Amino acid sequence: MKLIARVNHGRWLVTCPKCGSRLTVAPSDKSVVCAVCHPGLRAEVFAPHPKKAGLFVQVPDFDARQEARAQAKKAGEEYEILFQEKPAEVEKLLRGRPMANRNWLPEQGETLNDLKRENKEHKVRA
Repeated sequence: MKLIARVNHGRWLVTCPKCGSRLTVAPSDKSVVCAVCHPGLRAEVFAPHPKKAGLFVQVPDFDARQEARAQAKKAGEEYEILFQEKPAEVEKLLRGRPMANRNWLPEQGETLNDLKRENKEHKVRA
């Protein structure tokens, strides 16, 4: 299954088709596994100094991550990411906007020409 990447507040996101969680991706990513559906991807430990680091901190548990990815792949829950346009072009058009307005919704039919038109209307330099 292919998930369409979009931009929300300057972050590339896809939505997990199983649980609906928003997953942060990067233009260099080819696929994604949901860390909510496969929590082994987010190995965490209790922090000894909660005031300094929060209650939990991420740890690089490579075995847990590898097992979670293998389970997801076996279940058909490793999803291909589809970037409908060249990410660098999209990012260039959004870069001059305030963070709250760095959004692009290709799944709703928004095109690069729409971004260019909006930038022109709001005098945004890309």
